[in-house]
Amino acid sequence: MSVSPAQHPALINYPKQATFGRVLPKNKIYEHSRANTRLKDLFVEQVEQIDVANKLARNY
Repeated sequence: MSVSPAQHPALINYPKQATFGRVLPKNKIYEHSRANTRLKDLFVEQVEQIDVANKLARNY
């Protein structure tokens, strides 16, 4: 199931400079975890894509 930002508006009104609009590779989430193979496999199976709409940082 894919959810777009239009379906779930942000709770915070981020500034335009915070717009990031990129896909986070799933392996970046679990490669640094201590998750076992079964949990990693479930994550890959159940999570279609991770979209990062906004990013807050000191420098853009």
